[in-house]
Amino acid sequence: MKNLAKVLLIVIGIFDAIHLVFLTCMPFVGFKVFFQGIFYGAIYNSRELADMALQY
Repeated sequence: MKNLAKVLLIVIGIFDAIHLVFLTCMPFVGFKVFFQGIFYGAIYNSRELADMALQY
């Protein structure tokens, strides 16, 4: 379970990096909001999963 948590944290880090790239590269506000919704949703859920995995 701890290995899974580590993998999740790495994936979250990658998501964070991609998210920052999208925010800086995309001038379109609509796209920004759209991607923010997707990324924040995915990152938030992944962090919760990682926290749960670390507890076991």
